[in-house]
Amino acid sequence: MTGLIVAGLALSTVGTVAQFQAQQAQASALKQQGEYTRQIYEYNASLKRQQAGLAKQLAEKNARGQEEQGMIDIGHIRAGMAASGVDVNTDDGSPLDLIGQAAADRASLAEYERWSGDEQAWELLTGATLDESQGRLAEWEASQQAKATRSAAYGSLFAGIGSTALSGVTAYSKGLLNFGTTDLGITTGTSATSMGGRSAQEMIGGYA
Repeated sequence: MTGLIVAGLALSTVGTVAQFQAQQAQASALKQQGEYTRQIYEYNASLKRQQAGLAKQLAEKNARGQEEQGMIDIGHIRAGMAASGVDVNTDDGSPLDLIGQAAADRASLAEYERWSGDEQAWELLTGATLDESQGRLAEWEASQQAKATRSAAYGSLFAGIGSTALSGVTAYSKGLLNFGTTDLGITTGTSATSMGGRSAQEMIGGYA
């Protein structure tokens, strides 16, 4: 009987330790997943920041193109007027109004290009900031889950060991564990000496 009880207590302890190790592995996996998720969000954020810079550069290029085209348009207007014998400095100011309108139109288009680029860059930068925040949040949540899993693992470990110990004490108090001396002079029970002096079959079968 003693051998069976000892074997049962040993198996219970092994099961408790195995569960503890599995929970620890789960906690490590949760933490690693959180770190990986954060890195993905940070990578996406870096791409958006790069795209924001490119959007502003392209917008500035387009705006300057509009301004340059405005100068070209004014040149064409002046050339056309000169070819037609129109004096741009006439008193009624009509030629100057025409030139001024052409310049204003191109200036408006250039301003729109810059505004559009700024708007696109702002959206991308806002998205990048949001990605970074979500990445940190995902990592924090995973870290909290990992801590909770580790705490549960230690709780289960201590509870399992305590339950096994209580079972052993209960069995001993009921006389189910015999810590007497065998006919070989070897003390029985769960000590390393007694376990080393008997085979596994003898432990399971009990001592006479």
